[in-house]
Amino acid sequence: MSSSKRSSNAKKGGFVSLLLQRRFKALAESDRVSHPAILGQIDLNSDSEEGQAPNIIQAAPVGRPRKTRGRRREDTGALGRYPFLAAARKYLEMRRGVIGEDTWREEERKLVYLNGVFEGMKDRGDISSTDPHVISRGDIQQFLIWMGEKQLEGATQAKYLRYVNKVLLMVRNTTIEDMKLLERGNMPRAMKKEITHLEPEVVAKIQKAAAAVEGWHGVVGQFLMWLYPNTGIRPGELRRAHLEDLDVKKWRFYVRHPKGEKKYGVKRTVPILPPARAVVARYLMERDKYLDENGVGAHAALIPNLRGKDGFYSPKTLRMIKGKVQRLVGVNFKLKDFRPTWAQSCKDRDIDIEAVSKMMGHASTATTERYYARIQDEKAFKTFEHAFDATGCNVDQSESKKAFIDRRNYNAGYA
Repeated sequence: MSSSKRSSNAKKGGFVSLLLQRRFKALAESDRVSHPAILGQIDLNSDSEEGQAPNIIQAAPVGRPRKTRGRRREDTGALGRYPFLAAARKYLEMRRGVIGEDTWREEERKLVYLNGVFEGMKDRGDISSTDPHVISRGDIQQFLIWMGEKQLEGATQAKYLRYVNKVLLMVRNTTIEDMKLLERGNMPRAMKKEITHLEPEVVAKIQKAAAAVEGWHGVVGQFLMWLYPNTGIRPGELRRAHLEDLDVKKWRFYVRHPKGEKKYGVKRTVPILPPARAVVARYLMERDKYLDENGVGAHAALIPNLRGKDGFYSPKTLRMIKGKVQRLVGVNFKLKDFRPTWAQSCKDRDIDIEAVSKMMGHASTATTERYYARIQDEKAFKTFEHAFDATGCNVDQSESKKAFIDRRNYNAGYA
């Protein structure tokens, strides 16, 4: 073949290639080419010179896609497979140091739980996404339906919704805020309810069951079950207490780390009531023995944790110890139930409500009376009966039994 003929063919080939490249690019821009076998063969953005074929790129697989094992992952971008949990972690990091450690851990526990709730709703098809950026009003409505089906109390529903709202607001999602403005009175809210406290016989059973728990956890369990209902302190206030906070000469307990520390919480000293004193003294002896057996000469924590980083038990460990007692006694209770139990026992003994409020660390008696101690119905009834008996305002029972309307002489107007 002559050189002139080869040059002519090369020009023709380059011209055809250029036409094909332009044709495919035009088709792609007009959405007329959609098959992966076509789109994957030619680089439409290639700047190939005249006389050269377009660049070839790897074609996309044609046919039925290969099945992959396991759960199909949601495309959630930078938040990963569990977007709500990832956003919650970011929110918690922003809260660290702003709120108390115990409060922070409680929020973490609740948000992890709510992540499981949202993931379960997503798997069932109840909600469209678990990504806080795109969670919609319909998704929140389904969440409200779920809480209603679980028959959660209004206070619990309001608390869960508040946690979810905090995560959504962090990513500038105002769905719940908008619903609160539009729905107002229809959103979950805490209603005034009866104060939950443990009856004396239940407390006695719990304390008896704690004595049956073996080992060091049993010693700690007894200490908890006796000190909480005889001081009225919060679980976290005892968990982070130091040995020097306990004064067995005057039988006082110094609250070193109150709720709202460095903000509104005030350090205070509370009395240790007589029923717990023998158990406290026995605990201190067992504590010294436990430290000696483990080769520890001294320890700052009142309840020493020899395996922990800071030497104090975590809230989770105390709940685990409580769980051992709970399984033995067969009664569901929370460590924080002992606080209103103590307040109510003081109220029933006619201790001045201001004294009770001060020992509990409340700013006013209103908080104490609303959430912790209130006169019980039976005592209120007896108070009224005694007051009216004392003033001689007795009702003549024979007169009260007479009918108000004499049916024989009064026409009621009925046929």
